[in-house]
Amino acid sequence: MTRRYTETARLTEGHTAQGITCVEFNPDGTLLATGGMDGRLCIWDAEQGRLLHQYITLSAVPITSLGWIDAERPTVMVGNKSGNLVIVVVNQTDLSSSGFWAHRYPVECLAIQDDLVASGACSELKVWKRDADHTYKWTALIQEPPLESIDGQEIIVTGIQWIPSDKYGRLLIAAYMFHGVQMLETVTWAQVRHIPIKGKIASASVSEDGTRIAISNLTTGFNIYLLKTGELLHSFEHNVGDCLPTPVRFIHAGQAVVGGTTVGKVNMWDFVCGKMPSLPIPNHGRVLAIAAHDTGEAGGYRLRLATATFPRQSKPVCIIWEALRDPGPHFFAIAIRI
Repeated sequence: MTRRYTETARLTEGHTAQGITCVEFNPDGTLLATGGMDGRLCIWDAEQGRLLHQYITLSAVPITSLGWIDAERPTVMVGNKSGNLVIVVVNQTDLSSSGFWAHRYPVECLAIQDDLVASGACSELKVWKRDADHTYKWTALIQEPPLESIDGQEIIVTGIQWIPSDKYGRLLIAAYMFHGVQMLETVTWAQVRHIPIKGKIASASVSEDGTRIAISNLTTGFNIYLLKTGELLHSFEHNVGDCLPTPVRFIHAGQAVVGGTTVGKVNMWDFVCGKMPSLPIPNHGRVLAIAAHDTGEAGGYRLRLATATFPRQSKPVCIIWEALRDPGPHFFAIAIRI
């Protein structure tokens, strides 16, 4: 069996200028949210490629992160350049929004699970809890990692994620540009493990089972580590191009990873078969935001992938791809819609 990647939609009309900074599928993969430097949140039909809703932040403040909230109505939380967290709800006939000031810096990382939200902004990492009346209250300010981990370097949160834990129920994973990875329990928010990582961490993603972490290292490509021991499992190199924080995501039930790009080619690696064919991006676009949704099919074959661009001159575009099980010789194929 092979995985065949097909472009199913090209989203071009939602954002006006500059670039798309964040993108995320809703829990069932039927909706896609994109946020951009133009201050616009766009919600799309991921199956038909239609723009359904659009929200513009106050004074069009750039959106720097977003995530879906599990709620009765489609609900998205966005973080913006002013340090605010804004909750946007899709009602039957309109959109409603509420929000609060959360950080002194742009909110560049969000991780949402059940009633907890973790937000990262430069050196700040906070946790918020949703009450019964759907308001969010500050729960914890996470202690910064020890400065001696890399003496004198600025503390910058570059990735946060919730993962399952047999011992603690769940853990909060926090990756830092220069200070490795922290694992925190969720009762006292104490650090239970620190993983030193050589080099910079521009972006991070943890596998769904919570056993491995993928790191975008800014210089050569992507590294995969075992979370329990910090052991380096894989290194995947590609043409880095511009020194920008390209994202990385586990896909296909943790059997592969996909990484962003600054040179117009999105690369994927299968842990067994190795490098897969690249996905071509129009106008050699820079992809600084990626989202993936696995259907949970056995073997991890069915996948919906979104690649959003941060162009130098042209309007940003978000492309939706689908990977399907494809009988035949064992090779990877890509079908591009013209």
